[in-house]
Amino acid sequence: MSKRLSQWLFFLLALGVLGGVIWFNQQKMQAQAQFGMPPNGAGGKPPATTRQAPPANAPAAGQPSAQPAAMPNAKAKQSEALLAEVSVMTVQTGSYPAYISAYGAVEPHYQLNLTAQVSGQIEKISPKLASGQRVSTKEVLIQLEDSSYRSALAEAQATLADAKLTYEQEQQQSKQAQQEWKASGLSGQPSSLVLRKPQLAAAKANLTRAEAAVETANLNLQRTKIHAPFDAVVISREVALGTYVQTGSTIATLHSTDWVEVPIYLSEQEWAALPSVAELQAESWPVTLHSALGDTQWTGRILRQAQHLESSTRLRGVILGVDKPLDQEPPLLSGAFVKAVLQGRDVAGLWQLPSTALSQQGDIWYVQNSALTKFTATPAFSDPQHIYIQPPAELADSAQQVLTHPLNAYVVGMSVKAVEVANEIN
Repeated sequence: MSKRLSQWLFFLLALGVLGGVIWFNQQKMQAQAQFGMPPNGAGGKPPATTRQAPPANAPAAGQPSAQPAAMPNAKAKQSEALLAEVSVMTVQTGSYPAYISAYGAVEPHYQLNLTAQVSGQIEKISPKLASGQRVSTKEVLIQLEDSSYRSALAEAQATLADAKLTYEQEQQQSKQAQQEWKASGLSGQPSSLVLRKPQLAAAKANLTRAEAAVETANLNLQRTKIHAPFDAVVISREVALGTYVQTGSTIATLHSTDWVEVPIYLSEQEWAALPSVAELQAESWPVTLHSALGDTQWTGRILRQAQHLESSTRLRGVILGVDKPLDQEPPLLSGAFVKAVLQGRDVAGLWQLPSTALSQQGDIWYVQNSALTKFTATPAFSDPQHIYIQPPAELADSAQQVLTHPLNAYVVGMSVKAVEVANEIN
């Protein structure tokens, strides 16, 4: 067994030596071919050289040859061919409207928990009082059992009638007391009690209280019919037919349908790109809202500006509005997450570049004298296709070749061949 194993090891060793010899000869031949050396003969000596007759167009002896003069041009072309090609676009500064975008959630103008103002058992429920239904202020949504409130109103009206009668009687008695005092011939001033002034004041106070009681009883009777305080959409209903509700019990949750609001928060740089607050308020500055989950968009306006900073981000907010959101096509629903796009004022002295022109390190690369150079930049603003860069002052007055797709391997001073590409962002 060990003998056979030794034979196999010897065979593998011999095979490895043979492979090494073959590999060495191949490397030697490649080296000779690379450096233009002819292969040696079997004895390792170079082959004998023979003189050949000069070509017919060769220059005569003593005359300069034209071949050396052509070699620099050939080398220059070869060197240029070896340069790395970079895609560039020629840009100049211009004036562009600021593009401002932010995200926010749609909120109703009013959100209300509709509550009962009197207690009672629910006698009727409108079919409109259901989730997703739109209701108006004229519709009765809930009817409470109202017999006790009708009785209270009737009792208050009876008390009012008695109070009116008592007041009128006291007025007559007060006049009669004054006449009797004058007819008595007594000197001096009569007391107020003799003239029945306190009795008249008490009767008047009772009349005022009775009138207020009638108003309260009538109001409570009206409150057995529950209406929406504004045109709204029903979000949820919390009661059923026959439910006994107490004063303050929640009946339903409503969202107003007059308009919706979208609060967004902007940085100081974004606020600087907008017109003045007075101009924004005076002209109902237009805003476009885009659905975060699709291609749908709506047109809105700026309603107002917040006068405080948001506690977590320390950013100042602006409140956007969209009128009649449920009448839009498609409807803009409360709770939707949207992207708001505002057009700011024109900003001069900017380069408009594709978003790929900004490297991962935040640099803009450009070609100057066939060599790469760069500067660090922060976009003044951006839109889905562009970034807008304010170049250094020394580059702003002339056209520059800016790389459209810089690589991380580039270094400043690297010689390159600039290849102009079509401007795909316009």
